[in-house]
Amino acid sequence: MAKDQSTEDSPMSNDGENVIATLQQTRRFFGEVAKLLQTADAAMENGSWSTCENKAIISTCSINTADEWLPEFAFRYYENEEQKHLLPFIAALFDYEDEEIKLREPLLTAGWYDYGTGGEYDDYPWHSAVIHVYNREWKADGKWREPDPRTSFPKGWARPTAVRCRSLALPLMSFASAQGLTQRVVEPLLEDIRSFSGKAK
Repeated sequence: MAKDQSTEDSPMSNDGENVIATLQQTRRFFGEVAKLLQTADAAMENGSWSTCENKAIISTCSINTADEWLPEFAFRYYENEEQKHLLPFIAALFDYEDEEIKLREPLLTAGWYDYGTGGEYDDYPWHSAVIHVYNREWKADGKWREPDPRTSFPKGWARPTAVRCRSLALPLMSFASAQGLTQRVVEPLLEDIRSFSGKAK
């Protein structure tokens, strides 16, 4: 009997059921993350901050960059007409990595950029939301750090024109409920903005 060359020469695993199960689990995981970010949007809205745009991920359709078909992180940015010099953000980092960074677990990060007295944000690089992991000796402990947005990102990257940034991070898998996200991330974020936004840089 002739062998099926289509399967014998395939570089992929023949364990199709596991592949399907993994993809389905990934879709469910992204769905849960989306619910968390929707909760964040609602809580920020209650604090007078609206979303800048509906987009949450950067992805590619190109056959030449298949490693980017799945997003490395999801982001949300917020704006307030009375405080145009500030740009808060909340993001989920999945398997995000580059030459300097390699995560051991997914993260939930949040923070805000200050564009200075009399300034306001314009177009922002989408990757601005990952700045926490470029902060020297960063930790996912929920404590605030203050990375410099002008020097933190690798050379060649588009950099925010902000003069100040503050950020925190926690393990993404530690959020068992939407209420936990509001108490551990959104409320501290709003309080930090209130505490520091009046101090001009």
